[in-house]
Amino acid sequence: MQQDFVKNLIKGKIGVIIFGGVAVAIFTLFVLSINEDVRSSAREGEREEDIIVAACPTFHYMLKKLEDVEGVRVVKTASTGETLKMIDEEIVDVGISGRPLKKGEPSLSYEIIGGGYDFVFSGEFAIREQDMSKFLFYTDIEKEKILEDFEHISNDNLTKVDDAKKYTKEGVVITFLNGRMESESVYILKNNGERVRLSRRPRVYYLPEGRIKERGSIKKVIMDSIRE
Repeated sequence: MQQDFVKNLIKGKIGVIIFGGVAVAIFTLFVLSINEDVRSSAREGEREEDIIVAACPTFHYMLKKLEDVEGVRVVKTASTGETLKMIDEEIVDVGISGRPLKKGEPSLSYEIIGGGYDFVFSGEFAIREQDMSKFLFYTDIEKEKILEDFEHISNDNLTKVDDAKKYTKEGVVITFLNGRMESESVYILKNNGERVRLSRRPRVYYLPEGRIKERGSIKKVIMDSIRE
């Protein structure tokens, strides 16, 4: 089975990455077209007390829940990296992302706000949702829920292990990450290029208490609105 995984990763990786790259690129261009020059326009027309919430593509749908919340403005970004940078530069106040911080990214406070998993490997790549049956997966969490949430993963290609970090070169690891990432993200994509929601674990990022403006009840409104 491991040889099959390597073959799939080597022979199929180029096609998978091209698929993922093209889909993500098209979606990114769309996002940029509706969010042009976001850094200069994020605060245009805002009231001083407004809280600005940004989200990367996987969680744009969450922003819809905030559009009618008084005192909140929303910004769609093209990537987690862009979202985190905008928080650090205090262009936005809160960011919704699907992965932990990477080495070198700004130190931010965060809360996990919904269900999902972290898919990681020793290198970054993308997999079509229907092609998940062709890859090896390892996990240090309960298998039953994973099998229930992903119809293209089965007992044949999902192995329970004690220390998932040791298996990021053997196959794709499905886990719950804390702290900073030590490996790379694996993108599970639908045919239209959208990421499968449960393949990302939603996190809300914000500046440490010493650098943020007053949150008070508005923070609770945000969290209650987007929490799954």
